[in-house]
Amino acid sequence: MKTHGIHHISMISRHGQEVIDFYSGLLGLKLVKKTLNFDNPNQYHITFGTNEAELGSLLTFFPHPKAKPGIQGDGQVRTITLAVPENSFKFWQNRLTKFEVSYSIIRKFNQNYLTFKDLDGIEIELLETNEGKPNIFEFNGVTKEVAVKGIYNVVLNASNPKTEDFLKAIGYQFEQESSLYKRYKLETSDVLGRYIEIYKPGEDQGNNSIGTVHHLALTVLEKEIEAWDKKIRALGLLPSEIKDRKYFRSMYFKEFSNILIELATEKPGMTEDESVSELGTNFLIPPHFKNLPKETFDHLMPLEVKEVTKLTKYDYIDMESYKSSHRHRDILNEINLLARKAKTEGLTEAELERRAILRKEYVASVTGGVRNMVEKVKLVDEEGNEEEGFIKKGKVVETWN
Repeated sequence: MKTHGIHHISMISRHGQEVIDFYSGLLGLKLVKKTLNFDNPNQYHITFGTNEAELGSLLTFFPHPKAKPGIQGDGQVRTITLAVPENSFKFWQNRLTKFEVSYSIIRKFNQNYLTFKDLDGIEIELLETNEGKPNIFEFNGVTKEVAVKGIYNVVLNASNPKTEDFLKAIGYQFEQESSLYKRYKLETSDVLGRYIEIYKPGEDQGNNSIGTVHHLALTVLEKEIEAWDKKIRALGLLPSEIKDRKYFRSMYFKEFSNILIELATEKPGMTEDESVSELGTNFLIPPHFKNLPKETFDHLMPLEVKEVTKLTKYDYIDMESYKSSHRHRDILNEINLLARKAKTEGLTEAELERRAILRKEYVASVTGGVRNMVEKVKLVDEEGNEEEGFIKKGKVVETWN
């Protein structure tokens, strides 16, 4: 009895819209599920993958805008490697440059890896390979000829030597070693995600929060899930009860280096409640939360898949601040529109009155907390006229005339 490759990887992020902009807008992955954390109705759980949401392609996120940044280190997944088609590196280098994402190229086990970090600091690698089924999903300039095909491998920060014994016990065999890495491979398997590497240099203990991997999920057969409970206990580890996650059944436990592992069944899959064409288009409330009052979810900010040309850090964290932020932007746009008109043709009495009202509302929206760390200052133009403006972290960000 062995595992059957990587099922999914779950991460903790700061902001759900930032995650969508990065993984869909930049990397071109399909949003395949928008639901709630099955253990917390106050938190989104969003999942990305290939067109059909195949196992081994799934990257999931728990956005937590009020949490502190985590500490990457021992007891965590260090790096996620994604498979891309051969001869696609040039495209991805140009795309990362366009989105102002810094990257480097490293060489490991006689292969080149394009490595970079997402907006929360999670390390991602791209590897050109002919392995894996082509991903036909296309979005925002990422075509099927260059699209991410799935998870190729993960790198673990695992200081306890017994982690290697654990990997062998679940079906992985040592394949090769370099000065920095040990690579293990699932025998008799041709699926993507059959490789797991261990980073050999020691790291201080990590702390899970924003910018870290929450858990690594490995695929097991539905018919064997109960037997896995016995096997994990026999290894001296303590699995949770078997949980029904709607799209699979699973159990959780920490292996010997304290990495949280989930064993998840291959069935029923992400198309349990949405067709392939519908994947990710609905907000799906888990069955055990459906009896909660609708107001329970009213605080959640809107999330949308949209075409983007740059990555943005959003200043809102919930529905209230989302509405305030958008109102703030609308006010500023109208103020600027009136300012342009004032320069070209002048304003009517009604428009002057409207501008005064908008300026007061603008000040109130800023001082009310929509803009963090903002101070009001007096700006003097070339003619000596004073105008009010606002600075953020020492830089003028918004002014009006």
